[in-house]
Amino acid sequence: MIKNKLSKAILSIIAMASIMLPTTIVANADTVSGTTEITGTFDAVTINVTIPATSSFTYNPDTGNMVAQTFNIQNNSQAPVAMNLKSISVAPTSAWKPTLVAPYSIPDWLNLTKTDTMSYVSLGLFGYVSDPSWLNGIKIPQIWCSDLGVPKQMGVIRTNSNVGVEPTLKSGTSIDSQSVLTTNYVFEFGLAN
Repeated sequence: MIKNKLSKAILSIIAMASIMLPTTIVANADTVSGTTEITGTFDAVTINVTIPATSSFTYNPDTGNMVAQTFNIQNNSQAPVAMNLKSISVAPTSAWKPTLVAPYSIPDWLNLTKTDTMSYVSLGLFGYVSDPSWLNGIKIPQIWCSDLGVPKQMGVIRTNSNVGVEPTLKSGTSIDSQSVLTTNYVFEFGLAN
């Protein structure tokens, strides 16, 4: 911080000195030319993104349907921002703590026993492909927990725009009482390359 302020102060002094010590141009001709060097300083853009603090879903094992809240991620920045999904995990506070697995690791989710249903879940995030707020379209429309050894870029959000995403899952259906699963989805945002 101090180095940054010192650099700005030195640049200001150099700029002022160049103004105060003008270059004299003298010539015996119809026209003359001279060069003035101008140094400009660009401040870094502020990344400003709004995401919901909480969201929820309901899974009906009788139909295999999940009803999830679509939540908006708003890029309030003055530049396009890359949206990465960094991790998906079962929260330490979750009453139910299944092991997260790849959605394709269990070929027949509907035929899991009660023990297996309560042991394995696959969680993911779905982004709307047709959303025009993705700059150059969505990069990865669906990311699963098993895909996240490193952050995955879902896409780039346009300047001052918002995109809709929602959680998705694969689960067995042998649930004998209401169960509550609390998860953490961790996002990472940065300037788009």
